[in-house]
Amino acid sequence: MTFQTEKQRLALHATILERLSDVLPGDPLELGLALGSLSMTLIAKAHPGRLDAAAKQLIKENYPDATPALMKERALDEEGLETALALYRLLAVMALDYSPLGHVKPLIDQDTALGPDVSASATRLMADAFKKAQALGVSTFGAATTMILFATLEARRQGVSTYQIARPLLDGVSFALESPRPHRSDKEFEEVALKALCAQMGISKTEAKRYLAEAKRMQAGE
Repeated sequence: MTFQTEKQRLALHATILERLSDVLPGDPLELGLALGSLSMTLIAKAHPGRLDAAAKQLIKENYPDATPALMKERALDEEGLETALALYRLLAVMALDYSPLGHVKPLIDQDTALGPDVSASATRLMADAFKKAQALGVSTFGAATTMILFATLEARRQGVSTYQIARPLLDGVSFALESPRPHRSDKEFEEVALKALCAQMGISKTEAKRYLAEAKRMQAGE
């Protein structure tokens, strides 16, 4: 995905608004929503999904209200899907970055101050819970989904705001997009883990390596 400089971005926005001023709604919110929907259509034009009968059936199983017309308009190939997810995640992160409602730095500082031993212990507990769910016969997808949804609901119940908990969920989307495929090397997986720790805890890569090493040491002592 290519991003313009700030000056180019603003100039492009001004040009689009000027050229479409006669046909776009005057209300800023309606305009934003219309352009957001249009962006999906444009990405699909650049990266259209080639759907055979089996692929269309899979879409219908995921989303029963999908019609042939909507599939034609919105279906994406893999690169288009990654582009769309990255774009909409970026927009959501931008919204949080420029709002005090998503402020989490004191919480991150508090957790970081506990040290790598506590962080590694917490990680080990989560890993154990994940493995126990799988041992019950739950799929890897199901175990991950259960943990994500439970953690989100429990955090909200205990007072974490919608905008605060949205941050790690968006981080999760980013890690999913950046994660190496299962056949990649342990080193590539480790790099993804280090980036995750740096982003989640606001620490340097050197500190993240200490946390990861401690987690491995504790796992080896199981």
